[in-house]
Amino acid sequence: MVKYPVFKTKAIVFTAKEKAEVVDNIPCPQVDDETVVIHTKISGLSRGTETDMYTGNFHDPKVYHFPVITGYEPVGEVMFRGKKITHVREGDLVLGHNLVDDAYPLPYCSGWGGSVEYAVYSRKSAPAEWYGEDECAGRRVVKIPEGLDEKDGIFGTLGGVAYHGVQRVEVKEDDLVVVVGLGVIGNCAAQFSQNIGAKVIGFDLYPSRCEMAKKCGIEHVVNASKYDIKEVVASYSGGRGGDVIIECSGEVNNIGLCIDIAANYGRIHLQGAYLEPYLLIVQRSIFPKSLILSSSCGATTKHISEVFRQIVDKRLIVRPMLSELFPVEKAQEGYQMALHQPGKSLKLGFIWR
Repeated sequence: MVKYPVFKTKAIVFTAKEKAEVVDNIPCPQVDDETVVIHTKISGLSRGTETDMYTGNFHDPKVYHFPVITGYEPVGEVMFRGKKITHVREGDLVLGHNLVDDAYPLPYCSGWGGSVEYAVYSRKSAPAEWYGEDECAGRRVVKIPEGLDEKDGIFGTLGGVAYHGVQRVEVKEDDLVVVVGLGVIGNCAAQFSQNIGAKVIGFDLYPSRCEMAKKCGIEHVVNASKYDIKEVVASYSGGRGGDVIIECSGEVNNIGLCIDIAANYGRIHLQGAYLEPYLLIVQRSIFPKSLILSSSCGATTKHISEVFRQIVDKRLIVRPMLSELFPVEKAQEGYQMALHQPGKSLKLGFIWR
């Protein structure tokens, strides 16, 4: 019988509503021949889904409960790989991507479970129904290419989500693309669309996010707290509307706005996390304009690899979005900033070592 190493880890745990603690000696999932174990150096914080977890606004209360191990963006070095893993080696700098909900023992549940000192990616490390069998083991770990700083590596997952969405809605050259919400996903979606050759208008309520978007090279950025989105789109498009609307704010009320500003035969892509219901009366909304309404969930390793390629090639600019890095011991401070200062916390992260 093969004896595999056993790992215990330090983790950021939401122990109660709006309470993030660092807990040590949590047993890791068992490793096997298809496992990659990452010794984390830095991990990213995703404001949308993680603050939902932090505040108790879980996506599914039957699945998620306190205490919950959070996070899904660990960047670090490979310290173990199973004999069936060939795409990375010990010592490689990598990004881990999505752990399953039952990866850790009770009483813990996993809200992706990646904000840990030792991240174990094995056969059960991602939902098979999302990505296909060939993606559901240590192969979900993505190697960070030469020339890419570890600080840029924490943009791989959310950047991959944005790239997935731009592909899903089939942005084309010369499309007029309207991006609502310029957080990390919206900012990246706008840049990817520009790189394709589309004309892009980005909107956000926070002046600081608008400034960051401009620093990232987004040519047309509008402060939605000062200017009416409908009027701006109508003026810019000659009254026609946007060919593609990408909604990234996660605000349910913006779905109706997207329908209003879309051109006839336009495509609307919902890229946010919408926890509240939305009443869509097809006959009065998407039907009259012959609109296409789509969404996408998560990202694959191929999407993430493309994000890294574009960062290295300087086609995707991410560093202006990095707001602050906290020592992991200050996890509570980081999540409080993410929750209460959204205009100042576009991308936050934690330093583990």
